[in-house]
Amino acid sequence: MHMHRCTLIAVLATLSLAAAAGAACIPGTSPGAIQTELNAGRNAVLCQNATFNITYMITFAVNGTQIYTEGAPTGATRAKLRIASAAVQTIIYGVDKSNIQIRNVIIDGARPTYGYVRPNAEGLIRIGGNASGQKVQYVEAYEPRGWTAMAIYHGDLVWNGTAWVGGCTAATITNNFIHDSGDVETRNWADGISLSCRNSYVGYNTVQDATDGGIVVFGSPGSTIEFNTVRNINRTGLGGICMVDTTYRRWVSLGAVQTEAGDFTGTSVQYNTVEANAEYCGLFCFPTRLYIGIAMGPRIWWCSPPNGVVSVYGGKAIGNHLTGNAMANGMPADGVLNWTATGNTSDAYFMGITSSSSCGGTNTQNAFVKHSDGRVPHATGTFQPEYIVGQGHHLHPF
Repeated sequence: MHMHRCTLIAVLATLSLAAAAGAACIPGTSPGAIQTELNAGRNAVLCQNATFNITYMITFAVNGTQIYTEGAPTGATRAKLRIASAAVQTIIYGVDKSNIQIRNVIIDGARPTYGYVRPNAEGLIRIGGNASGQKVQYVEAYEPRGWTAMAIYHGDLVWNGTAWVGGCTAATITNNFIHDSGDVETRNWADGISLSCRNSYVGYNTVQDATDGGIVVFGSPGSTIEFNTVRNINRTGLGGICMVDTTYRRWVSLGAVQTEAGDFTGTSVQYNTVEANAEYCGLFCFPTRLYIGIAMGPRIWWCSPPNGVVSVYGGKAIGNHLTGNAMANGMPADGVLNWTATGNTSDAYFMGITSSSSCGGTNTQNAFVKHSDGRVPHATGTFQPEYIVGQGHHLHPF
């Protein structure tokens, strides 16, 4: 039986394309090809089970490009990008590039090999900036050398009197596993996820053993942070989820009074689980694994905030759950205005004691504490009935 010449050509072309597709992924022996592909405006498609030793920062060059493992696996067959030079702190840089994606890869910051870089090193992954629509999904990242495993930078934003304009918007950070970030004892702490991009979505991530904040929300107006699990088991952390920073500063009206505050308007931290557990170590031994479950307000973090702004405004913490035997403070509110904290639950163990604050006065250690007794309005808004009145001023020891 003879094959028609046109049919033969078509078959050969198909086989050729299939062979090319099969060979299209970048092998671990060619780490430089990642940057070559990105510079050409193409996706960097990495081979499964490949390990790339990275000796210079990988930089997105064109909007809409991606770095991912061929076939989009979510387990151990994902390609691994590993820092392999003391000169590298950020392994992937995507600032100011819209619609880029980093997905289905493993990222090793190699801190045990190359050490921490303090105080100025950037995040292991750094995206955001003057861009929109960025995505990080199904990424495992660990051991950053700098201050965070993942930074979504706010960019050049401006408050025009009625709205925020410019900068970063609409990032999506989902289904990632971020773990082993920093060290409290040596004060080389690090965040897990640091969100400073507005109108963004951070959901269904697991952040384990971050030592500064597990998920830190730098205002990020209009953002939703939900269904994440933040846990500290082997490393002590300062805060599980932090709503304390005043990056988005603007003037707000409180009755007839104008006050400068960090803007959390439309930002909701909801339906997350924060866990702190430690192995039992004997009578009267209570090892702290997490100082604050969900921190709300600058006064929780500082005696005197570095920019002088002592309040945040308009945020919501709804339906979150605290659990574990090694959390010092639950969901304290000190320095929040027009705030909502409702529907949150806790079965975590708290000692329920008061202790001297380094800022003066005494702090109350419990699941739900707000600093507002009618005379000192450091927490205004709507709070669930479990909240008791007490101070929460500077609740971590650093």
